[in-house]
Amino acid sequence: MGRRSSKGDGALVIAAVVLIAPVFAYKKITEAGAWPIVIGIGAVILVGYVAIKELSRLSRQSELMRKYGDIQVVKKIMSRVIWDGMSAEQLIDALGKPAAKDHKYLKTKTREVWKYYHQGSNRFGLRVTLDEGVVKGWDSKR
Repeated sequence: MGRRSSKGDGALVIAAVVLIAPVFAYKKITEAGAWPIVIGIGAVILVGYVAIKELSRLSRQSELMRKYGDIQVVKKIMSRVIWDGMSAEQLIDALGKPAAKDHKYLKTKTREVWKYYHQGSNRFGLRVTLDEGVVKGWDSKR
């Protein structure tokens, strides 16, 4: 009669591969004397990653500078800072689109509450109040 395999056997095989593969790789790299090559490849990957991140940041900064023309506003947006009088567009540039929005239509104005960082059922880490598309206040739970 054949033996039934269980999920535990599969997990054991995966654990063995995950534990043995790095040891085997270390042994082979050491035997071949290839550590300088491995370190060089790692350094190239790290430098490439840092360069791509920096180019992305500079590209975003120049795009925001073209859009707003004020270095102080650009610095605040890049730092993800909220301030009174900030426009809805600046808020989107700083924090992205909200997870949810509430709209209240009053007699003389429109009030919106933009919610960020969803934490559960109607719980958010940040609520930003906008009157007529301009930030008038915020409440942060973070």
